Amino acid sequence: MTYTSIKVQGPPEVSKSDHETHLQAQLQSIPKTTKELLITVHTPSDPEWAILGAHFSSVRILRLESHNREYKLNNKLIPLHWPLQQLTLYSTFGQLTQTPFVRKGLVGHLILFYDYYLRFKGLPNDKLSEEEQYTLRKGPKFPSAKFNKPNDKKLVDFTSFVADHMHRFLGETLNIEPENEPPAGPINLHTLEIWEYDSVDVFCRMAMALPHLVENLQTLLLRYTGMGKSEPLTMGCFRAFLPALTNLKTLDLKFADFGDMSTVEIMYKFFPPDLTTLFFRGPALLIESEHWADWLRAFESPDLLPQLQRLTFVLDIHYEYWCREVDIAAPEEILGRAREACEPPYEIARKRGITIESIPIDDDGQAGPMDDRW
Repeated sequence: MTYTSIKVQGPPEVSKSDHETHLQAQLQSIPKTTKELLITVHTPSDPEWAILGAHFSSVRILRLESHNREYKLNNKLIPLHWPLQQLTLYSTFGQLTQTPFVRKGLVGHLILFYDYYLRFKGLPNDKLSEEEQYTLRKGPKFPSAKFNKPNDKKLVDFTSFVADHMHRFLGETLNIEPENEPPAGPINLHTLEIWEYDSVDVFCRMAMALPHLVENLQTLLLRYTGMGKSEPLTMGCFRAFLPALTNLKTLDLKFADFGDMSTVEIMYKFFPPDLTTLFFRGPALLIESEHWADWLRAFESPDLLPQLQRLTFVLDIHYEYWCREVDIAAPEEILGRAREACEPPYEIARKRGITIESIPIDDDGQAGPMDDRW
């Protein structure tokens, strides 16, 4: 896809004398009818959003790339008159998303791309930092407080604090904030993609904060390969939430947490029941699990995904113990055994009239292509 690209100064530089003219100069050569827009460096400041909203009227696909994760994800004022069909939030870190396109489900296709600790409820980040500073001044020490010498200034490890805040409310009783109340009209969100890092956590946080949006999904793409460690509580939530997606028709799942195989080795138990399309890519060593025989029995049962029409089932992901964050080509012997072990599920699926397909190609350039030897 070819985007029209714009660089903004964002909230950190809102006081600069050329803050607005810097953006206005770029817009002079960009058509007002632009449909695909990429905004980079920062997310726009409030004045920059006003300028963008006044200039553009037809933006359908918007990608926000933040090149400095420490700054605020300022997306509350994305112009509501834009007919957005797809929104991508890229590389945010410990941020609260506030745009109604997400919180009210106004956009049809939402892509959360290599974000980390993205939040859908709670205090804005500037309020979190004030809360921490207050707590530190009063005496109780958060785990995020760092000290060099007894009399040194207390330094805030902001990322750890946001993580601590998230862990606290993951265990809270489910409640809906006013900003997250279901819209009066129809929910537009039908497709959700969550790519890597703590993608399982992001999914669970969204399900807890915006359950009416998640349960409305028809397509879910989730990539989770151990790049961000999930807590046992979160993985338990994932096991509970995923099979509850009764409206989901397409699940595209790349799942291989080599730090904890306890979920992926019984993943067949958690597939949403009414899927018509399943793309599953997992670890080659799944066939060595004590639960592999249970996978085969599950495939034989007509109760497993009775409406399934299209299936991809590939076990080619491999990691070396010293490098969990990078896909390593599986040894020929392991990959060969995995490929052979998948023949019985393929044959069972064909007998059920299910079409076996090649796995869709990831176009992110980072997730690792399927092993050609498969």
